[in-house]
Amino acid sequence: MKSSLNAGTSLLARRHGEYGVDAPYVPLMLGGIGLVALLIAIVMLAVFQAGLVTLIFLLYALFMFLSAASYLYTTRRGKFQAWAELLAALSLRGEEQVLDIGCGRGAVLLMAAHLLSTGKATG
Repeated sequence: MKSSLNAGTSLLARRHGEYGVDAPYVPLMLGGIGLVALLIAIVMLAVFQAGLVTLIFLLYALFMFLSAASYLYTTRRGKFQAWAELLAALSLRGEEQVLDIGCGRGAVLLMAAHLLSTGKATG
């Protein structure tokens, strides 16, 4: 049962549209802050030979780069997987009526409609 749920979830999570990046300035800001921290770390090491301060700035830069990568993954792939798991857990029979209020670009609505054979999805 668990493997069939996982197979259905992965099929449902495949999207066929381009939904873009939510708030595209966020990963740019995170990456920019990481770049500034990296440059400060390089200057601290080259000019002042400040090992501990350099390490702190390097770790901060790494954190910012990983945050930007996590944000991009979540907005491009992760949220679709989470939605697919939630919809699969509903165990819809296919004849229901689904109402999505505030459906935005309609990604969740389309995923729910995919589960309906004779039902109706409205957004």
